[in-house]
Order: sequence, then structure tokens, then C-alpha cells
Amino acid sequence: MKRNPKITIISNSNNSKVGVTFVINNDDIKENPENQWNYTIVIKGRVSIIQIRKNNQDYTIMNIYMSNEQKEKIETINKIREHIRKIKDQNNLIITGDFNFVTDALDRSPPHKDNNKISEK
Repeated sequence: MKRNPKITIISNSNNSKVGVTFVINNDDIKENPENQWNYTIVIKGRVSIIQIRKNNQDYTIMNIYMSNEQKEKIETINKIREHIRKIKDQNNLIITGDFNFVTDALDRSPPHKDNNKISEK
């Protein structure tokens, strides 16, 4: 975690090539003493959650960097499901990130079919 007077940067990886990061505006949190945040690493380098209480409202933001490998994708999705079930107020849940799901061969370089499809359960 890196802090300066205006922002806090929280990353779940020491490697600049993988991982997810949150940037918090310190002024926004400090404006009210009841505002606070809590950070949790779900999967190092892959999934983190930040819970923010601001102006008596709770928000949960899940940030995801999905693997390209099918087995790791399935493991990550199962872990994400597990953590979502634990969130009390899912009305204020925001899920964001890089999911590495490509649906069209033209979106690949070089173009090719997806050999890592995940079947629905």
C-alpha cells in the first residue's frame, strides 16, 4: 500500500504485470469521520475486494484479473462465487476488472477459436 496526502494506492501483487489495484481519494474518505474502508485479498494477483462505508452507505467493489488458463479461470470463478455469497448487502456490489473472455476469433491476435471455453454449471 502506498500513501500520499491525496490518494492511497492498494495493489494485491508486487508484480506490475499482474494483479488488481484500487486508488482511494483520501479527501473523499476524510470528509466524514464515519467514512471508512476495508481491503481484502481474495486471490493474490487475481481478486481483491474493497468495502467502503461513505455517508452511512455501504459499498463492496470486487476487482478481478482473470487468468487465460481454463483450470485457473474455473478455480477463480468458484472462489468469486464463494465470496459473493458472504456479502450481506449485494445491492451495492460492483464487480469490475479484466475477465479475459473473448467471444469472437477476430478479437484474438492472431485470430483463432477459443480453446478455453467454460461450460455452464
